[in-house]
Amino acid sequence: MKYPKLWIAIWVAMILAVIIGSMMPARDVPIDMAHGMDKVVHFLGYFVLSAYGMNVFRKLRHARYAVLFLVLLGAVIEIAQGFLTYTRSAEFQDFVVNSLGVFAGYLTRRTPLANLLSSIEARLFG
Repeated sequence: MKYPKLWIAIWVAMILAVIIGSMMPARDVPIDMAHGMDKVVHFLGYFVLSAYGMNVFRKLRHARYAVLFLVLLGAVIEIAQGFLTYTRSAEFQDFVVNSLGVFAGYLTRRTPLANLLSSIEARLFG
């Protein structure tokens, strides 16, 4: 990739969006979380963060650090929801689903999705 700093900055912005969305009052979340939809949102959010990270961090060691960071992020957010908010609660199930999303994203390293950002970059910047 020609512009790794750009892609990392976007990844960090995505992580900040997850943190903000996770800590905002439950009533302000724009997604209807009824009928188990919250677990789907948790899985997909962390899957996207992880799969995107696998595109950015191509070396196996760096990819593993990204996975570890995202799993720890999910744990810290759940703990913070329990201690720092009044409208959210810490749920172990959310942490498990977050982690499953991270590991599913990690598995994209061996798929065509692993080259998605490189393909986008080639089309945008030649």
